[in-house]
Amino acid sequence: AFKGDDDVWVFINGSLALDLGGIHTPLEGSVEMDSLQLTPGNLATLDLFFAERQPFLSNFRVETQLKLQPNAPEGHCMLWGDPHANVFDSTEADDRPGNSVVNIFGHGDFWIVTSLLVRIQGRYGATQWTQNGWSATRAVALGGPFLQGHTLIIEAMDGQISWDGLPILGDFPSDWDVPGLVAARYRELSEPIDKAQTHRPIHGLELELPLGVRLTVNRWAKHLDLIITMRPQQGGQDGHCGNFNGNSTDDSADLIK
Repeated sequence: AFKGDDDVWVFINGSLALDLGGIHTPLEGSVEMDSLQLTPGNLATLDLFFAERQPFLSNFRVETQLKLQPNAPEGHCMLWGDPHANVFDSTEADDRPGNSVVNIFGHGDFWIVTSLLVRIQGRYGATQWTQNGWSATRAVALGGPFLQGHTLIIEAMDGQISWDGLPILGDFPSDWDVPGLVAARYRELSEPIDKAQTHRPIHGLELELPLGVRLTVNRWAKHLDLIITMRPQQGGQDGHCGNFNGNSTDDSADLIK
């Protein structure tokens, strides 16, 4: 329940759930959580805005039984080349990827990020340009409860981008979205993720996903480079981007799963 004067606005998962806007004496309002189509067990965001339009007699009160937790700082994981993984815990103070790098040269399907809600998988395989049979990231698949059972697959330029097996973003440039789940922009980018890449144009895919997860993907002829931005997941996480526990020393190739 919320009470205040003057303006009080409450957003849950980015949608307006309570509007007590305007100049008025104290007003009360409440939000029925069962009416919001939230998924039990999933995290949800709550944004609260309050404004007092007078220099006196300000009133504001919130009563809730919700379990609230502050957002942890974001981190970034970069995968590029053979592939190398610059893990979440190596992020520098200015949000640049740091120097802790995990090298993955094997072929097959591997977890890049795996948690209770978020699952990102990479398919690594050789190309005609990889040396000594080493791998490159050929495709990335996103799924899990945070996408409500849907699957988004991004392949290199010799493949396609698909949602639940159906091709999307076939034109360049183009936009595509599923309200409340994913917003995608497919554009030429000014700078590559891998600074050694000199080919142009840079086919860049930018994704905004639930729980604040964001991806930037460079699609090259036979491989992908990508940056994943997200917050540490409740219940822990693992994969080639590391366990995101604030300790980069336990994110070696031998220790991560």
